[in-house]
Amino acid sequence: MLESYRNSFRISLFVVLNLFILNFEAQGSYTFKSNGRPSQWLNNGFEYFVDSNNAFDYSQNQTIPYQSHLSSSLNLSACPYPVWVRLSFKNESDDPLYLVIDYPLIDTLELWIKNAENELIAQYTTGSHFLFESRPIYDNLFRFKLPEGNSQVVLRAKSPLNLQIPLKVVNQKGVNHELHNRDVWQNAYIGLVLLAIIGSFILGLFTKTLSFYAYIGHLIAQAFITLHLGGYAFMYLWPEYPIINRFEPLIFGLGIFSTLFSMEFLNTRERAPIFHKLLWISLGFNLLVFPISLSGYNFIANQLVQIVGMLGCLLMLVAGLKIWLSGYRPARFFVLAWSVFLVGVIITILQRVNVLPFNDFTLHASQIGNAIDILLFFMAMADKVLFMQDERDEATRKMLETAQENARLTREQNITLSKKVNQRTQKLKSQKEELEKLYTEQSRLLTIIGHDLKGPIGSLGQALELMQNDPSLRTEDFITMLKSSTNSTYGLLENLLNYARAKQGNISKEITEVQIRPLFQSLRNLFAPALERKEIAMLLSAEKNLVLTTDKGILSIILRNFISNALKFSQPKSTIEAYAHKMERKVILGIKDEGVGMSKEQLRRILNFDQNISTKGTAGEEGTGLGLKVALEYAKALGFTYNLTSAPNKGTQIELTLFEKTKSKTPTF
Repeated sequence: MLESYRNSFRISLFVVLNLFILNFEAQGSYTFKSNGRPSQWLNNGFEYFVDSNNAFDYSQNQTIPYQSHLSSSLNLSACPYPVWVRLSFKNESDDPLYLVIDYPLIDTLELWIKNAENELIAQYTTGSHFLFESRPIYDNLFRFKLPEGNSQVVLRAKSPLNLQIPLKVVNQKGVNHELHNRDVWQNAYIGLVLLAIIGSFILGLFTKTLSFYAYIGHLIAQAFITLHLGGYAFMYLWPEYPIINRFEPLIFGLGIFSTLFSMEFLNTRERAPIFHKLLWISLGFNLLVFPISLSGYNFIANQLVQIVGMLGCLLMLVAGLKIWLSGYRPARFFVLAWSVFLVGVIITILQRVNVLPFNDFTLHASQIGNAIDILLFFMAMADKVLFMQDERDEATRKMLETAQENARLTREQNITLSKKVNQRTQKLKSQKEELEKLYTEQSRLLTIIGHDLKGPIGSLGQALELMQNDPSLRTEDFITMLKSSTNSTYGLLENLLNYARAKQGNISKEITEVQIRPLFQSLRNLFAPALERKEIAMLLSAEKNLVLTTDKGILSIILRNFISNALKFSQPKSTIEAYAHKMERKVILGIKDEGVGMSKEQLRRILNFDQNISTKGTAGEEGTGLGLKVALEYAKALGFTYNLTSAPNKGTQIELTLFEKTKSKTPTF
């Protein structure tokens, strides 16, 4: 079906081009001679005057300061003033002569004809702002019959948006020939538009492709503009409503449908997003033409619609080229069609603004380009459908390949399942090891509760019973011993609870900015009694204004456990150092002692928590290793990494590192 449409349109294109060629050949073939006697347009030109002060009327015609113009066409583009034209003729033929103004969109046209005796024999007032029936001859162009012998024509024209006065003198034979050619060309054009609309509608129904309906909008809009430029819209569609012609920019504003069609056909939203946005911007400016024109500012609206129309056409052409070069095959016909259309539009606009001369080609350039682009666009639409069919065929082929691939994958499924079973078995093994580790930790906790808590609590009970039976035992030293034992037991309980929370993930964090140096000082004050008893010096090294964003309470628990361990296993009269410093984007906190240290095996047992590792401090303090585990679990929860180094009789050093933005001024140690 698509191929038959494409073939029919190739034939139509051939017919239209031949009509076009015959039309121009015919226009150059007829003569203005009759019975061997020429009909002369005296002086080969005319006189004109731009009445910028609107100071003259016909009665003052003889005093108007005309200036000579040696061409048959006058193009003043946007001229807000009335223009007077005076020209003379000599008709020595038997055929009637006609003065034709080959431009149908003059707003107001007044014309006076005088004979050789200088008598006024005819007067007309017509134009696009008057009823169509005001024209002396029912024609889409302005045509006036000239008398025999010598005559003079004076005309006054006003058309602020675009004033063109292309004049020619045609005998009856030439009129008949030209009318015939115009009818043939216009009928061929209308037939072509109707054929394209019907074909697009049918293909849209069959293919369910939105582009065909968008193309119908483009066809109707361009046909409407073309008929208006040729004067046929006024002649056939609204001859009794010339007010429509006063809003000419609105008619040219219908080009928005061409932009919408191009965006839909090329799918610019996905294939050229930048151009899609630019085209929407051009549409926005195009839509402004409507309120501006309806508000009475037709001159501004006319300039805007011509600028936006030209830029929009260029944008669509560049977008089509980009999409074509990116591999979208249907864009090739679009680029060709739009190039032809764009050339026609640009030639028409340049002719309207008096850049190009007025002639048959520049006058009808947009119509010619539009006729050719209709065929090419329709071929582009047909090619797009074929392209979509190719895509569907390709998708079907890929589906078949996918089905074959699925069959192959099914055959390999057993192997894959076997691998998954092995992986799951390995995972279960890992989970089993994790459970065994958890069981070991729980057993360790129970051992601590049963051993390390039972003894102190039992001793505390016995001591209280002795004090109750023997009041003389209530000495300050005895009470101090009980208090120390109670604090030790409380600390152990607190570590147990903290460790349980850390393992269960029930840590509630309150992130604030923590001043590190004051925190160190408060911890040194907390451990001051124990430091004095063992005569241990605790040195602090931290930047004065070093700030760390973390949970202050949890960080205190971590450092407290580190310092407690360091204090517990340090020899009397030794040194403990607490330090903090910033290095690039990280902060390092550390506790270093000169205590008994640990071997690698002891360190492994503490970190793995796999057996009872209770040890005595240098002054007989109880130690379970639980405090270190709690501190490390909490450090992990706050995002710290740690590095722990220790050796027998060489002390222990543990560092925490946190990557964070810090606030620091000049360091003071």
